[in-house]
Amino acid sequence: MAAHKVEHPRNKHVVFLGCLAALALLLIIGGYVIFSPPKPACIDLGKYYNATLTTSLNSPSYVRENNLAALLHGRQAFSGVPFEVGGVLQLSGKNLQEWGRTEFPEEADGVRVGRKFSELHLLHGAGGVSDPDGTTIATLVLHYADGSSRPLELKSGVNVRDWWGNPSQPVTGANSKLAWTGTNPALKQYSHGNTGALRIYTTTFKNPQPRIRATTIDFKSAMKNSSPFLIALTVQ
Repeated sequence: MAAHKVEHPRNKHVVFLGCLAALALLLIIGGYVIFSPPKPACIDLGKYYNATLTTSLNSPSYVRENNLAALLHGRQAFSGVPFEVGGVLQLSGKNLQEWGRTEFPEEADGVRVGRKFSELHLLHGAGGVSDPDGTTIATLVLHYADGSSRPLELKSGVNVRDWWGNPSQPVTGANSKLAWTGTNPALKQYSHGNTGALRIYTTTFKNPQPRIRATTIDFKSAMKNSSPFLIALTVQ
């Protein structure tokens, strides 16, 4: 009569624990796949730019090379977010008009998005920022596939400060990060040592309606003293 092999209870316990570990790993991986945040998508601003990185901005026309030429073209990460840098979408403002610069519009409408997203990331700046902190200097209007729209306000001292900086003010605001610093010939000539660098910011807004496809975005100046500009947009 053949002897039967008796499996030790400890071996069954080891197998059971191994199965539990494998199941837990599958749940973790599955959860990551399901709940991992969507990848950022850079919005193409190519046909909406009205200035290049070498255009003299936010100053009288006689001021030469007040530009962003030191900012590199192409895809780059700022504040941990990828952006596609190709030019500048400059809007007007009171100070800019008083300087005789009338070539820039008060708004740019219909920037195409065509997708759902949870967050909108801006790479942006502003010139002539002499408005009190908290003043709305520009609005981003999100238009959705169901015909609705929602405004997002850009505020002085909250989302952006002057790109030339002000040594008497903090560098950033409550909802902004300093994304890049650089210089140009005009800054060196006219700052008289009061500021050391150009400043570009990132700001992130939550989408008020993330479950509805956003079709377009309008960028509108509030026509305060400040003249806001966009360099890049990314949705996530």
